[in-house]
Amino acid sequence: MSILATKDTHVVIQGGVAGVNAARRMAEFRYMIKQPLNVSAFVYPPDAGKTNEIVCGTELVAIPIYRTIAEATAAHPEINTSLVYIGADRAYAGAMEALDDPRIKAVSMITEGVPEKDSKLLGKHARKLGKIFNGPSSIGVVSAGECRLGVIGGAFDNLVACKLYRPGSFGVITKSGGLSNEIIWICSQFADGITTAIGIGGDAYPGTDYVSYLEMFENDPQTKAVVIVGEMGGDLEERAAEWYGAK
Repeated sequence: MSILATKDTHVVIQGGVAGVNAARRMAEFRYMIKQPLNVSAFVYPPDAGKTNEIVCGTELVAIPIYRTIAEATAAHPEINTSLVYIGADRAYAGAMEALDDPRIKAVSMITEGVPEKDSKLLGKHARKLGKIFNGPSSIGVVSAGECRLGVIGGAFDNLVACKLYRPGSFGVITKSGGLSNEIIWICSQFADGITTAIGIGGDAYPGTDYVSYLEMFENDPQTKAVVIVGEMGGDLEERAAEWYGAK
């Protein structure tokens, strides 16, 4: 099993060039696990009405671009997850638009430099709606053998080296994008690999903290242990330790 990114995840990507590059990386993962691309739509108003062509194995997939999230989810009702690749000045509005759509259950924001007040408001709004807001500054989420959101895991050869084509039994939660790939590799070389690895972003106020994800992993029967990678600043690591100590 896995959390957050699963075999049932269908994605809309909000953004332009950076979003297209992420879709290409996600297509590499889908090719590796022999599954069709799970990016259903893009939202990027300047190019609305056009398509982005993404290579997935031997197939060239034309993905439509829409002006709004509402248009995208109406045309593709399977969409349940949004990836935000919008500039910091517009990321808050874009993420709010996604969270407010009834079909979308999770939003992961890659954007860096988002004001702390915006991060707090997005996290609070997501919790009020019973949804997940991951990020900002998240490298993404990957569930071995199931789904990749963003560029976490690196290039294709690293996906294979890290055995991300099949699930293991270690969960990973990390603030650091670069160290996420290192920890995934260690889990694959010295253990049986990962179930899900989540980059929560290095900002002081992530939308979803360690404890929330630890609780999700605790309810996943396939995850036997969780590796947490922290950074200086904030008290998220201390709160995670207190949660564990109270059990």
